[in-house]
Amino acid sequence: MEFTNMSSPHTLRVLTSTGGLPMWMMLLHLYISYASVSEPVLSHLCLPHGETVVTCSSEGDGLQYSWTLNGQNLTRSVAYDHYQNSVILKSDVTGTLTCMVQNKVSTSNSTIHLPDCQALYEFCMKK
Repeated sequence: MEFTNMSSPHTLRVLTSTGGLPMWMMLLHLYISYASVSEPVLSHLCLPHGETVVTCSSEGDGLQYSWTLNGQNLTRSVAYDHYQNSVILKSDVTGTLTCMVQNKVSTSNSTIHLPDCQALYEFCMKK
């Protein structure tokens, strides 16, 4: 048994023999397909002290997420943490947040203008 071409398509060759002479050979071609990335949907939630949680939802196989704020990669100065498909932004962060989702066959992104959760928090604290 022998594998050739480890990228798609995969080929498996099986040889059987008696006395060193091949009797038959079978080739199996396996094509692995990935579902394309769907357009991401962004949702946000203002937390009690003005922080913002943004979640990026998409469908597809083998998804990888990345985030930018105003065209720059997220750093600890603006985000407490970011997970695969969600991010927790600090209270004074404003601007445009983009979620990019990709896999082996496609890439898609969506952008949201961040709400001013800090102003909402300050307004609520005055009441």
